[in-house]
Amino acid sequence: EPYSCISDWIHQHYHLTRHLCIQCKNNIYIKFQTDIHPPIIAFQLSQPDQGRDIPYIETTLAWSDSSNKTVNYQLYGIIYFGEAHYTARIIDSEGKVWYYDGMTNGGNLTYNGNLNTTNIHLERQGQKRPAIVIYAYADEV
Repeated sequence: EPYSCISDWIHQHYHLTRHLCIQCKNNIYIKFQTDIHPPIIAFQLSQPDQGRDIPYIETTLAWSDSSNKTVNYQLYGIIYFGEAHYTARIIDSEGKVWYYDGMTNGGNLTYNGNLNTTNIHLERQGQKRPAIVIYAYADEV
């Protein structure tokens, strides 16, 4: 079952795998849990050829560890793929969004606007779709 956003996936307690137990033949579920908060978290998203929709890309995530301590993560990057080519968007701590395509603009960043003041559609960059989203530790809740 696809998730509408990354937070939905994070807050699921158990995730169904495509594997079966070799003894009882029942579905195998995994539980994703951390004991610490990593400084950076990256999520690989399904690609269009896998027949799944792209989840909504949130600019902040709340993540709880095994002791239920919750911290916020801020979106800092999106890597896009399409037409056999990767590009990226980089978001700074002030919400400024920069676009990077090594094949255009002399390999320099291009300013796209500010997430706080501009409606920037993060789920697409031209014909490219997000392949990886990158979050970094922001603060404790």
